[in-house]
Amino acid sequence: MVYGEGSLSSLSGYFNDTTMYQISIPVNPGNSGGPLLDDNGNIIGVIRGKQTSSEATGFAIKSNEILKSIRSSVTADTTKQGLLVQGKKSPLKNMKRSEQIKRINPYVFNVLVYKRDS
Repeated sequence: MVYGEGSLSSLSGYFNDTTMYQISIPVNPGNSGGPLLDDNGNIIGVIRGKQTSSEATGFAIKSNEILKSIRSSVTADTTKQGLLVQGKKSPLKNMKRSEQIKRINPYVFNVLVYKRDS
């Protein structure tokens, strides 16, 4: 897992997309799908991509938009309730960032997608 430090540049993304944040952090291939954390270790977004015409300008989908999507697409007979835990105090709050990273590392996975030749 790679850790980068940056900040929210804008509360809206590319072309004023309000479902995304603009972030000032270097985003590289392979970072997409990674968590965007606040100071307390809460996931506030998921890295989506970067602006190729400028350095250290990336975009992240806001976590509340992801939760809305899950709520609208997950059926009642699934583990929906387990997915939507909110309002609980983050167990990572008040930890040093290095300790937060150690705690979340076991929950970060690479997903490889292969194109099948027809």
